[in-house]
Amino acid sequence: MGADLSPSTIQNWIAQPPDWLEIRSVATRSDAVLEQLGPGEREAICLTEELGDCLIVLDDKEARQVAFSRGLNMIGLLGILNEAAIRGLIDLPVAIERLLQTTFRASSSLIESLLERHRPGRP
Repeated sequence: MGADLSPSTIQNWIAQPPDWLEIRSVATRSDAVLEQLGPGEREAICLTEELGDCLIVLDDKEARQVAFSRGLNMIGLLGILNEAAIRGLIDLPVAIERLLQTTFRASSSLIESLLERHRPGRP
């Protein structure tokens, strides 16, 4: 297994995970389609299939296509942020600004559309 490339904040968080976090091992199977994905996406899809009716968080385009073809329920990070904003849990413009300072990538039109839906005074 290679070195962990996660930011130190994430490494520190996972070293002492919160009580609500359940860490599971997943049995990956030989599957030519899954082999084209990264290990995280591959394991997430296998775990989602193993668990059954649940929601998988995916942003990688190829992984989303595989999940869609397998009939999995999925959402992306922007979808999660949208739901959090609807529930009043986050300030969406601030969250998007911080997100864009990372390696996350999405089309500017998608981000603008999301921000437009949450502009003050919009019905």
